[in-house]
Amino acid sequence: MADSTSDDNSVLLVHAYLDGELDAANALEIAQRMSTDPALAAEGERVKALQQLIHERLPREVAPPDLRARIEASVGGLSRPRAQPSWRALAASIAVCTENLIRIEPVRESPQAGGDDRADPPGLEPVGRTLQVEEPA
Repeated sequence: MADSTSDDNSVLLVHAYLDGELDAANALEIAQRMSTDPALAAEGERVKALQQLIHERLPREVAPPDLRARIEASVGGLSRPRAQPSWRALAASIAVCTENLIRIEPVRESPQAGGDDRADPPGLEPVGRTLQVEEPA
C-alpha cells in the first residue's frame, strides 16, 4: 500500500481525488503531492489500474426503477416544481418602467450656462449640479 513517507490521510485523499470527490483546491493540492511523492504516485497508479479492471470485468449494475421514488419519499421529496415565468408580471414590470421613464424630466442646463431659469426637479438638484461643467473664460 503506502510506505512510511505517506500517511493514511494522504492515501485516502489519493482515492478521493481519483474518484472525483475533491473540490478544486484539494484536487490541485493532492495532484501536486502525487507528482512529488513517489509513494503517493504509486498508490495512484495502483488505484487507476484497479478501477480499470473493475470497469472491464464487472457488468454495470442497473438501479431498480422505483429506487428514485423510494429515496425521494424517505427524504421528503427532492423535486420542486419549476417556476414558470409569468407573462402578466413581465407586462406589469414593462408598464411600470415605461411610466417611470415618461415621468422623469430631463436635467436642464443651469441658468449660468444660458439655459432656462427654472429649478431642477425635486430630488435631481445634486445630479444637476454634478453634471454641470464650467467652461474656461
